[in-house]
Amino acid sequence: MKVSYKISTSGTLTISEQTASLIEHEADVDFESAVYLLNQLRSDDSNLWVETPTNSLDFYIGENSLWVEIYGRGFWSVAEIDMATGAEILKVVYEGGSFGELIPGTNREWYSYASWK
Repeated sequence: MKVSYKISTSGTLTISEQTASLIEHEADVDFESAVYLLNQLRSDDSNLWVETPTNSLDFYIGENSLWVEIYGRGFWSVAEIDMATGAEILKVVYEGGSFGELIPGTNREWYSYASWK
């Protein structure tokens, strides 16, 4: 699966150090590697973008929490999640599954959700 990621390599830095400390890359990775990259997200300037034939997923840190926004054919959603739930969401796309009203691996509904045909 094709992923793009931007990961901050350290904590509190000056503006010039922040620019030098960001790793930006695009690669084809397997499920385990995608989960590893997801677990590396630590700061507001980090994100993981996963592109599939039917979905685009944007995992990012916002307000000190992990968020995911999913754009798909006839589907859009956003939610604050934890790392384990993020791995469940990645599992859905790596297995070719689809999303519904509930966040995968939970009994919670998405914060915002839209579905159309």
